[in-house]
Amino acid sequence: MKWLVLSTCLPLLLIGCSTHMDPRLEREAEGLIRHDAQGGQELTPQALQDFVTRVLLRTRKIRGYRCTIYKRERVQGELLGTQKARLDIRHEPFSVHIRFLAPSAVAGEEAIYVAGRYDDKIVAHSTGLLGWLGTVHLDPGGSMAMKGNRYPITDAGMLRLLEKFDAICRSGVLDHCAITSEEGVVLEGRTCVRVEVRNLHPRPDPGFSRIVLLVDADEGVLLHYEVQALQEGACEVLVERHTFTDVLLDPGLVDRDFDPENPAYGY
Repeated sequence: MKWLVLSTCLPLLLIGCSTHMDPRLEREAEGLIRHDAQGGQELTPQALQDFVTRVLLRTRKIRGYRCTIYKRERVQGELLGTQKARLDIRHEPFSVHIRFLAPSAVAGEEAIYVAGRYDDKIVAHSTGLLGWLGTVHLDPGGSMAMKGNRYPITDAGMLRLLEKFDAICRSGVLDHCAITSEEGVVLEGRTCVRVEVRNLHPRPDPGFSRIVLLVDADEGVLLHYEVQALQEGACEVLVERHTFTDVLLDPGLVDRDFDPENPAYGY
């Protein structure tokens, strides 16, 4: 599964592994954010760390959420097309249900993962010509599940992204970065705080030239995470982008929401 998020993939095409690029979907994803700047300010590394700590604490208090996610990732040097999916996340026990909406090549595919359940395997199914394969069980870190994916399904969701960013902040790299904060950025009607970390001395480790976060100004949760890096020739390219929309916090997710036998699902 390719997400943070997320998708899972079988050798040919299964569970979100399409490299197909849909121009309409790319425009839809890129048009989610509207800038209406109200003035930015510089942040110190400590101020950013304090901010990230507050967002982490807020996110860890959330039992779960339901949302639409737009995800685009570079895997083994290749920038794959944007994928759009409905996503349910429960933090304890860590549980994921994802159903792909677009592009059409993967629409309808689903995957479920629950820590400590289903033998700790991903339970997935495809659609279309590969639907005859039925339900499959995949090792989250195995080659089939990771094919075409930057992260395993065990790293899906807002909290895991925040934890990765927190680790970057604590690595000491911020001492070599320019950090700015800006209010007045809107993502699908939600006013956000935009934080940008620009690496003044990009290098292979930690592997980024720029990181951008959008945090919901009212709810205090991560809605957008984007990483850029420099290629040879000093060209900045997208590494990964995750955007969460239609976010419903604590919708009362239960075991049935992560059960392949749920009649609402396509298993």
